[in-house]
Amino acid sequence: MMVDSIEELLDGPHAGDVAELAEYGLQQAAEAVQYMDDSDGGMGDVMYRLQELHLKSCEKEKQDPAKLAAHLFELELNSEWDIFSGAAKTYASILGDKGLAVYRQLADEAWKEFAPSASKQELRRSNANAALNLIGIKETLAVISGDIEELVDIKKRDLTYAYHYLEIAEIYKKAGNKDKALEWAEAGLKAFPARTDSRLREFLADEYHRRKRPAEALNLIWANFTDQLGLDSYQRLKKQADKTGQWSDWREKTLSHIRSHITKQDRKTNRWYWNPGYSLLVEIFLWEKEPEAAWKEALEGGCSQSLWMKLAALRAQDHPLDAVEVYMKYVNPTIEQTNNKAYEEAVQLIKKIQPLMFRQRKDEAFTAYVDELRTRYKAKRNFIKLLDKIQQGTLASVPCIIIYLSTRMSMASPWAWPEQMPQTPRFCGNP
Repeated sequence: MMVDSIEELLDGPHAGDVAELAEYGLQQAAEAVQYMDDSDGGMGDVMYRLQELHLKSCEKEKQDPAKLAAHLFELELNSEWDIFSGAAKTYASILGDKGLAVYRQLADEAWKEFAPSASKQELRRSNANAALNLIGIKETLAVISGDIEELVDIKKRDLTYAYHYLEIAEIYKKAGNKDKALEWAEAGLKAFPARTDSRLREFLADEYHRRKRPAEALNLIWANFTDQLGLDSYQRLKKQADKTGQWSDWREKTLSHIRSHITKQDRKTNRWYWNPGYSLLVEIFLWEKEPEAAWKEALEGGCSQSLWMKLAALRAQDHPLDAVEVYMKYVNPTIEQTNNKAYEEAVQLIKKIQPLMFRQRKDEAFTAYVDELRTRYKAKRNFIKLLDKIQQGTLASVPCIIIYLSTRMSMASPWAWPEQMPQTPRFCGNP
């Protein structure tokens, strides 16, 4: 690979040339990525490695700090893919005080050319890529210098989202100025009162709780929950309510709110078909370790397939036929996706059904079920091949069943479980 070849040069007399080669490679990669699908991040990894090689080359070459600063500044300022983003910090040990001073001087001069009131959103609309990069450069330099007010001053020029207020609040909190942090967080909530950023509310809630203002804290987390119903927001609400011992009351309020906003699935049509249904309630009760309540909600209003699978796994021990019913209802739809992966998934479901039916003395019913699948899907040859392996396993387990029943019949009390025998019989090839 080209990058590997470039890396090998670091150990020879041409180590200083690696930086130039890396820059050329980055330029070519930035051009190529515009015309390709890089959803797997392959080209991104290549660009990251090239930047690492550039840094190592600069460390070995020991260039003049002022010249290196000027060069890096131009590279970062004109990058279109965040190449060399944060270079002042990354190369700080090489640049030293002299190089960083040059970097700051160039940034300050460029800063004067841009309208100080322009927000990042406005700059994006105008395609001012260099201006956006310059904002990043100024922020990096402010962080390096430790000048909180300078960093806030840069952040203030873009308050187009509630999250931007949170960024400033976090800067002040990290610096130990909690009053300023609260001031900016509250300003963000005031500027964006409707559907504000959930992270801003959480920040404020923690601060209110610290200041012994629990009612305000809980109301903020409740607003997050009602904006976005979900297990995560439910858990955060519980965490906040637990701090004041009020979870019992809030839990009832929360569950009532969920029930009033979810749509009950029409069980008469097909309660097993994927539908969000009562999924959230099922998730909540599973998280609270109340499987019976979760099962009841699933039967009442339906839930997602992944939740049905979790429920089936939990029901398998004490209610095996409930689990069988769940698995069976998903076998046909899975097969009918008509691809090898789906066939394998269907077979895995059938394999889960097999031992559960055997436990209930329904081995003949299982054989009939497999035969029915064979007849119905005989045209799907790849599926039938996988099904054949299961049938072979079923036939192989018959002697074990006979041995097991023979052992039971030889006991004085054949239907009483002796202490030395497991509660669940084990069949050949089955768990």
